[in-house]
Amino acid sequence: MINAHEKIAAVVVTYNRKQLLIKCLDAIKTQTRKPDILFIIDNLSNDGTPEILLEKKIIPKLPSKSPEVNEVIECVISTDTGLIELVYVRKSENDGGAGGFYEGLKRAFESGVDWIWMMDDDGIPCKDQLRNLKKYSKKFSLKYCNAIVINQESPEELAFGLNGIYYIKQINDSEVIPRFMNPFNGTLIHREVPEKIGLIKKEMFIWGDEEEYTNRVKFNGYPVATITKAKHYHPPSRSTFTKVLPPLPLRIILKPPERSSIYFRNLGYINYTYNRMIFFKLLFKYNLYYLLRFKIKELCNFNLNFIDGANDNFSK
Repeated sequence: MINAHEKIAAVVVTYNRKQLLIKCLDAIKTQTRKPDILFIIDNLSNDGTPEILLEKKIIPKLPSKSPEVNEVIECVISTDTGLIELVYVRKSENDGGAGGFYEGLKRAFESGVDWIWMMDDDGIPCKDQLRNLKKYSKKFSLKYCNAIVINQESPEELAFGLNGIYYIKQINDSEVIPRFMNPFNGTLIHREVPEKIGLIKKEMFIWGDEEEYTNRVKFNGYPVATITKAKHYHPPSRSTFTKVLPPLPLRIILKPPERSSIYFRNLGYINYTYNRMIFFKLLFKYNLYYLLRFKIKELCNFNLNFIDGANDNFSK
């Protein structure tokens, strides 16, 4: 039986996806087990996000367009079964998904709740997701677990894949998939976790903060798992793999050139910290890829940022 006295905070991080945000919030408001507090962390959206929140009666007034410090609006919102406390935070700067989740986790933790339920703005939690996360986290003694993330464009597929699982039919009757998850897409965290291991590494900005935090959770001895009865609908992964040397099965992920330095730095940090074998494999594959194509500038960019990450150098 679910402990009715345990409080849960939902955290949604958003940036310039106002229509998707509204769909996400509607899904949270209609959960069979609703959160007690809802934190909306707005990374300084400029697409009219505050205006649509006002129009939908989610916030009672507009914040400053460019606040000098984070601006907070607190209120309550109505649902079909009662009221939910709401805290809307308009950031003074866009410090990426990592900064947004850092802010959300910090505020939720400081509010004193027992559990924190986190997601991005482009996902839709199935209406019994939170109830099932809570139910099965208790059944399997989990303090860090995730919903199964389903491709909303093709519901028989997973959005990102999960340790060789790409289709719903591969799951069979399993209630959990141990050790693997797609974090920050319906992630339930007990307050003991941030109390022990700290908050999100906000310096990462984008790409990898969720992976780093999950690795840190595992490193500190907490089991992690995906709860298959808790469903989260999400657009499919946009990452594409590039072959290093066809027809060999060596593949790498390439990001847009203007942001590749962030990706390489974070990749270096995560793998040097938590898996040295993968770190050196990546070092070999990316160097081989750029050398074979005589892309010296890109080769230097990779190595400089990858090694910066390994050295925990986030000063750039």
